[in-house]
Amino acid sequence: MGEVPALDGGSIKKASRKNFSLVSMTDSDSVYFSFGRVLDHHFTMEVQHPFSLLQAFAMCLSTFEYKV
Repeated sequence: MGEVPALDGGSIKKASRKNFSLVSMTDSDSVYFSFGRVLDHHFTMEVQHPFSLLQAFAMCLSTFEYKV
């Protein structure tokens, strides 16, 4: 697989396929939610209105694939 770039700015420090941000459709500088890797086994989540903490946490959990 190729290189995965890190997201610019914020507290996300390591490149990962799990990194993502949700931004405003009208203003791409307004980041409503971001999730990403900071260390090998540590992730960070940043959230603001219109998302609740529960919604944000559910989005974070959805990025992990568990094999049964």
